[in-house]
Amino acid sequence: MSKIVRFLLVSGLYLWPLLLLGLPIADTAAAAGDIYIVDSRRDEPDANPGDGQCRTSFNRCTFRAAIDEANAQIGPNEIHFNVRNNNGSCPSSAIIIEGESQYFTDLADDKRGSYVITDDKLIIDGYTQCQAKANTEQVAGNAVIRIQITPQGSNGYGLVLNANRNLIRGLSIYGWTRSVEFRDASHNTFSGNFVGMKANGDDGNGSTGIRINYGSAHNTIGGPTPAERNILSGNGFEALDIQGAGVEQNHIINNYIGVKQNGTSKLSNNGDAVDIAEEASSNWVGGILLDEFNRPILDGNGRYMADPNKRNIISGNAQDGIEISHNL
Repeated sequence: MSKIVRFLLVSGLYLWPLLLLGLPIADTAAAAGDIYIVDSRRDEPDANPGDGQCRTSFNRCTFRAAIDEANAQIGPNEIHFNVRNNNGSCPSSAIIIEGESQYFTDLADDKRGSYVITDDKLIIDGYTQCQAKANTEQVAGNAVIRIQITPQGSNGYGLVLNANRNLIRGLSIYGWTRSVEFRDASHNTFSGNFVGMKANGDDGNGSTGIRINYGSAHNTIGGPTPAERNILSGNGFEALDIQGAGVEQNHIINNYIGVKQNGTSKLSNNGDAVDIAEEASSNWVGGILLDEFNRPILDGNGRYMADPNKRNIISGNAQDGIEISHNL
């Protein structure tokens, strides 16, 4: 296990660096198992979940059908994308997959989720779609996202993770009451996505971006490399909520919150950028420099040095950048 250093957010009003020994960042799915290739922007469910084939009654593989099939199989599994025009050419812009309300899943607290993941060790990789590419720039991002997930008709929760050790990357998720929710979900990695912002950089007009709750722990939002950076901007309420008892040791690393991927153009969230509340504890934002032995690197005055690859840019939001409150 590696040594992990992050900024620890506690129940007071301070941030300070601590060294946490023996705690890994999310241990996510390995590339193995079945690969389901989404070839349609439609939203029908799988015809026969568990038969090992992503296939609707119309003989196509939708995003919903791929999740249905993955949920019915023991992981690891992967979902890739190859959605084409009728003539086989690559679409010139990002495709839109609209979650239809008749397929929503009733959740335990009278909420409704569209794409609910219950399978452990699932990789969803939007960067497998033609012309998509992950960010390679340290500051002004150049990610090209070609898969957008948004609701049709009645709203609800978009992508709901109710499983462990999953990797979600390369998606633009917007327009939902809550675009992404972690429910009793641990050791997941959510990286290289846009939440609240459309693939073209426009405001997606949703409500909450990401909520981590119901005992979810040891999840990573972002990551230290340019390819892992999320853009959490353009949400109608908070960009990121971390709430509830047992919600701990979640790592928020190298995200842009309230700006577009160039790091300077404003795309506000209309609530707090990050809200930590309701008994959530020991959650981490940012990080410090480590040497090759994972020991903190100190400056000439014996102080920890911030790692620029792990910092979050939080700017231009309507309310607090980071709020720590409500029964912490």
